[in-house]
Parts: sequence; C-alpha cells; structure tokens
Amino acid sequence: MRTSADRLQRSLRRLPAEPESYGPWGFWQPNELEPHANSHFERLDIDDINAIENAIETVTERVSREPRSAPGLNIKLFRELVSDPSSSPRWCKYSARVGFVDKRRPFNHIAFDVVEETDERTLMSYMSTLVEAWQPDHLGAVTEQTMVAQGQKPPEVCVGRLTYIRDGIPFETTVLDAEVDVAEADGGRYIRVPGTPAIPSLDHILQVRRALGYQAV
Repeated sequence: MRTSADRLQRSLRRLPAEPESYGPWGFWQPNELEPHANSHFERLDIDDINAIENAIETVTERVSREPRSAPGLNIKLFRELVSDPSSSPRWCKYSARVGFVDKRRPFNHIAFDVVEETDERTLMSYMSTLVEAWQPDHLGAVTEQTMVAQGQKPPEVCVGRLTYIRDGIPFETTVLDAEVDVAEADGGRYIRVPGTPAIPSLDHILQVRRALGYQAV
C-alpha cells in the first residue's frame, strides 16, 4: 500500500496541472448512510499520503465488493474537464491496477485520460511522469480507434503516436524507416511515429509492431 501510495503521490505532484482544462483530483466516495444513493465526489489532498492511502483502500474495496484479503490494489482517480463549462460534466480518469500476483494473467496496468487537443510537449510530460513513477514494461499514448486499427490485444504493447518500452523487450529497429524516431531514456526507449496524437500514421505503427515481433493485422 505505502509503495503504491508513494508512486501515486509522486506522479500527481509532477503531472502537468493544466488548470484551464481540468479540475482538482478526487475519487468517488460511496454514501455510507444511504448505500443505494449516488456516490459523491471527494477532492483528494495530493500532499496527504494518508488521504491517498484511504482513497486507494476505498476504491479497492468498492471494486472487490469486500475488504481486501489478497494482494492487489485498484486505484481510480478523476478530474473534471472544465474547458467547456457549458456542457454536461465530463471526467478524465487515472487508474492503476497494481500488485496482483495470484491470477493467471494479472494484467497490472496504468490508464490515463487526456483530451485529444493535448499538445505533444505536454503529452510527453505525462508519459515520462507515469513511466518514472510506475516503471511499467510499456506505455502508449493512443486513441481507442488506433488501438482497434492496429489489432492490439493485451498483453501486447499498445503503440501510439508516442510509445515507451523498457529495456529488455525485444525490438528490431532494422525494420523501421527513418521517419520513426527512437530515443533512449528512463530505462528504455521512447518511440515516436509520424502524424499527430489523435491521428498517428497507422503504417508506421504497424512497422513498430513488426519491430516488436507481432504479426501484421
């Protein structure tokens, strides 16, 4: 618990704030007095490690529907998208599933929502912060449409406009053309394909998948 809370706090402190786009971080707290009533949004003090642990424990118990008795934590935080106050409330999620060891395919993972208009410099800041905090095997900045188009299936690397893979994952760079940029950092490689975060080049994404040893779709 403390390790996960420390990692989460470190990431929350370093992530781009973007107050013009997003509200403060929080989580959905069930109503203890009225179990069937709607949950309420509780703002999270990211400088209070005990509050972060409580949020993790609350979410984990709600997901499992009982007190935690086995390894594994579910983390789900949200922040409201405030850039368009005239629309109905929209929420961006930060979730992490960590420490599950008793499943055949535990699928520990990180997922982080940002709006499609996020510029590349900010997107890279999100990526590097999450990589530094959680040290994942791989992480991709990708839309759902691109995930489907490339035929990605867990636990394969999900390739996007930006993709991180740690050292030790087989990666054959000779199949890539010069438009695919590969840079070493944070204990692995960051891979950038042509295009934009919303519309990356699918042809180059398929090149990266071949470099990872996956069959073409």
